[in-house]
Amino acid sequence: MIFPYALEKLRTIALARQDAPQYARLCDETGISPEDEFLYDKGREIFQAPVRKKTKGEPFIVDADLNLSPDTIANFTSGIDEKVRILQKYFSGRFGRNASQDLRKYDDAGVGALFNRLYTGYKARNN
Repeated sequence: MIFPYALEKLRTIALARQDAPQYARLCDETGISPEDEFLYDKGREIFQAPVRKKTKGEPFIVDADLNLSPDTIANFTSGIDEKVRILQKYFSGRFGRNASQDLRKYDDAGVGALFNRLYTGYKARNN
């Protein structure tokens, strides 16, 4: 059991650190009115927001968006080396060394089309 004065101490520490979710939770738990309404409101929003689970393809999408321009993603024949790297990194069981699909058997347009199909499919699921 945590004593009320300990909760108040934790609340003031959360305020000093600007830890919005912790501050809001401790204000509610102790029944003390918040000194910083903005921080409290921000904390309540975060505290009450539903947690979104990452989908399987989300890291793949993030890597592609960071390393390839939208034009390169859409163009089947550009950025092939980077597309192969990303495919092998996130789908190593399918496209890695000794995997079920050897990307060396595909021409540039084939690799680009494969990448684009996976990218658009996972992008649609993540929106």
